[in-house]
Amino acid sequence: MITLGDFDQRFWDSLPEDKKEVYLNQKRGTYHTLLWNRRLKIGIAGVILNPKHKEFGFFGIYIVKSSRGKGILKKAAELIFKKYKLKSLIATVKKYNKASIKAHLKAGFIPVKDLTQADMIEKGYQRPDEVRFVYRG
Repeated sequence: MITLGDFDQRFWDSLPEDKKEVYLNQKRGTYHTLLWNRRLKIGIAGVILNPKHKEFGFFGIYIVKSSRGKGILKKAAELIFKKYKLKSLIATVKKYNKASIKAHLKAGFIPVKDLTQADMIEKGYQRPDEVRFVYRG
């Protein structure tokens, strides 16, 4: 069973360098340590709520390697979605991170249309090396 625990900075700091793929903005976002059976720390997940539309949030997640491929992304998205009473979660993934793209699709995230992404890139809301997904629960 996966649950959301309090954010553990020491756990985050102990994770390997590949965590740099996850954008953590602790000033604007709320983050949780992902717990397996309420004690084993298996990752970090969080949300940055849109200040004007709090029912929309930007989702970030990091799962330790030994726990990947077990449906944790889907469960974490569901937990964040329910906890913050959201209508949409938006995830941004680097285009070269094929495993994360596959995991987001498997978890029920839907790719944002190419035209919309082109517009976001043009306006500076998204980098050209990224792809966006939306989760609606």
